[in-house]
Amino acid sequence: MKKTSFLGLAVALLAFCMPQIQAQEAQLPFTGNIQYKITYQSDVLPAEHLAQMPVSASIKMSADKMVFEQADGNKAIVDASTGEIHTLANLSMMGLGKYHIVQNVADVAADTAEVSAQALTATGQSKDIHGYKAFEYTSSITSDQGNVEMTLWCVPGFCSPVFNWATQVAIGQLNGFPLEYSLKTAAYTMTVSVSKMSYGEVDAKHFEIHKSYKPSTKEEMSKDIEEMMKAFGM
Repeated sequence: MKKTSFLGLAVALLAFCMPQIQAQEAQLPFTGNIQYKITYQSDVLPAEHLAQMPVSASIKMSADKMVFEQADGNKAIVDASTGEIHTLANLSMMGLGKYHIVQNVADVAADTAEVSAQALTATGQSKDIHGYKAFEYTSSITSDQGNVEMTLWCVPGFCSPVFNWATQVAIGQLNGFPLEYSLKTAAYTMTVSVSKMSYGEVDAKHFEIHKSYKPSTKEEMSKDIEEMMKAFGM
């Protein structure tokens, strides 16, 4: 009698767990929403300065589009069907407007030509992030602003390769999509990690370009920033 009860319980547990396992496997490539929390550590910057930096972000993915959004209104929309990245820069807090800049594969490659990207190193370490096995990679980027040490925890096959490409142009080939990463500079360390994930279809409205963002070029935006800084004696 006890053996029958134990077997029945085991079958019931297996029946409960199997749909969950199958459902997660069916989510590759992922579609849905990912919420990130952003934390900072610094021995140089004052606490009030860190408090002004973004503390959350989100990514929404459909079958052919992805949007990365920060709470301050800055967005990046990747369109897999066109290979374009739409940068929506909200500079209202600086006394400027909202800029919409479109770049293609060649444009982005040109942007990162001056960045010296060292090869990614797979450490062989792995950990579970929201039910996915993520593998650790490290890298170092050198630019005019200084050196940036990177640590990324990536899940292979998580989403469409175009999204992987869009997030790693400056750091070389990455085997997977980062669900957690940290950037360490001379001033601070920023860590971005998943706080919540939800699966499902994403409404097309999340990928629309709002009319308040005016078409612009990087050169025009840079010129406006320079003129604004000169006006304030900077």
